Amino acid sequence: MPTDYRVIIYLLAAYVFFALCIRHTIKRTNPGNSWYTLELCTAVLFGFLLEWVGVHVLNYYYYGAHFIEIFNIPLSTPLGWAVIIYAAMLTSDNLGIPNWCKPFMDSFLALQIDLGMDVVATRLGLWTWTMYDESVKWDLDWFGVPWGNYFGWIFTVLFFSLITRYFRKRYLNRKKSPVLYLIIPIVIILLSEVGLYMALEFGKLLQWLSIPDLAIALWPFFVIIPPSLIALRYSKPISHHYGPSLWVPAFYHFYSYALLVFTPLPFVSDLLIMVNSAILLAASLFHFWFIKRTKSACLQYS
Repeated sequence: MPTDYRVIIYLLAAYVFFALCIRHTIKRTNPGNSWYTLELCTAVLFGFLLEWVGVHVLNYYYYGAHFIEIFNIPLSTPLGWAVIIYAAMLTSDNLGIPNWCKPFMDSFLALQIDLGMDVVATRLGLWTWTMYDESVKWDLDWFGVPWGNYFGWIFTVLFFSLITRYFRKRYLNRKKSPVLYLIIPIVIILLSEVGLYMALEFGKLLQWLSIPDLAIALWPFFVIIPPSLIALRYSKPISHHYGPSLWVPAFYHFYSYALLVFTPLPFVSDLLIMVNSAILLAASLFHFWFIKRTKSACLQYS
């Protein structure tokens, strides 16, 4: 069991946010339609599968103390995956951006949270990366977090959102049998895994072609950033009911930053604080713009 209050708050937040997101999914649809709840629960299952592979197959990392574990995977982690993905997809929906841009925007918004959170969570011992030598690990990649972690975040969210939105368009307002509720999550997870596998193989191809390591690390960022910027240019907000799209990123951004700056953590450099300050500022400006834009749109069309 964890004893550090900072860790306990992180873990409890995942459970609380998941419960609140479940409540939000129920409010989004008509009685008897559980589509958004299905999406959220599918994200939990997908996140658990990814964590199981990362821990037990790839031996990429291992976890510290947590509350509830299933096969050595803390339940809070896939719940956190689901909450962040749900909040990102809700933000894209509320912005009214072109449909083809939404998976890219979802990935970009989720990545924003993880860039600031992972450097803190790693230093708290929530998880430990196994590929680093202890003497130099805090200086490597993204302040001690492997570039591959962000590669995974980018393409996991991208493909999950792309495939989930495809099924949402086809089945959201259709009458669904119980069997369909069982089949759709399996298909979404399998297709998302195939997409992630293809992205990983493309990364290996770049290595085989002797592309510089930094270019291999950064190319996924350039996959999602241009479509996200285009999306903002053509956004037509449709709702000012923010819910998880506001309080999920607000908590993770501000809480992670507060721990980084105001509590003792190992190997916190001035550069790390400057970079995380820039991430917090950019995220805050985006969400202030989001609030202003959605309120203005709702007043205009009311």
